[in-house]
Amino acid sequence: MLADIDGLQVVGQADSGEESLKKARELKPDVVLMDVKMPGIGGLEATRKMLRSHPDIKVVAVTVCEEDPFPTRLLQAT
Repeated sequence: MLADIDGLQVVGQADSGEESLKKARELKPDVVLMDVKMPGIGGLEATRKMLRSHPDIKVVAVTVCEEDPFPTRLLQAT
């Protein structure tokens, strides 16, 4: 779906929080679409670590989880 958007290039995909950090180091993306509830360290912790190491990366977080404390914790991760 994202690959069909003009001007947007999908450069990688990760199946865990740890893999997302590795891919961010290797691929140096402009934007990361992060699943908050991904396996491993999870999207929240991966976002914290990613932004510490790569402050120029923009993270768009997605989740189907509506319950607290995820929205609040997500904002605190940035």
